Amino acid sequence: MENIGKLINQLTSFDKLLNETEFLAPCVAGGLIEISVDDIVYQLTPQPPDFTGWGIFKPLNAKVAELVGKPTLSPITEYLNFLQPFNLQLAYPLQGKTWLAYPINEAGNLQPVPVHLVTEGAANQQIIARYDTHNWWFEKIDDSPQTLTRKIPTENINFPGITAEVISYGICLEKGEDNFNLPSFMREKQ
Repeated sequence: MENIGKLINQLTSFDKLLNETEFLAPCVAGGLIEISVDDIVYQLTPQPPDFTGWGIFKPLNAKVAELVGKPTLSPITEYLNFLQPFNLQLAYPLQGKTWLAYPINEAGNLQPVPVHLVTEGAANQQIIARYDTHNWWFEKIDDSPQTLTRKIPTENINFPGITAEVISYGICLEKGEDNFNLPSFMREKQ
């Protein structure tokens, strides 16, 4: 009987939440948003259903939450800080703000994952994403000094026809130097 009483109290807590609370959540068009109340996870359909981004929502009932505002960066950062960070490399865009990405330097199975709400970046760019046990959420471009050395380790620069310029480029990247001129064949064509 104790478990039934606890469950009733938890459901009562959610009813109270419906009337009093707004919450922050990431959202992908056509998807669900989740909220946890007293260790029970509720999946709600966002209104409007085509909204993609970070939103402030208010539950209308046990199945639907209405978008009531857009948050500033500070609460988004606070939300993401509760989730475990991972280093990923963007591969290519799937749809909207969702990209396919691969783990970097992670042991085990290196399967690609969809990362949602990618607001900046390009193919092959390293990012930090957060994982909430169901979804991967973009946090930021990985601009740490280690990023440069992970891209082109000097010992891996070895192929027929390699030039001194290419080797120098790799060494400069390893050292984090950006005050050098790329050889003409390495510059982006415009």
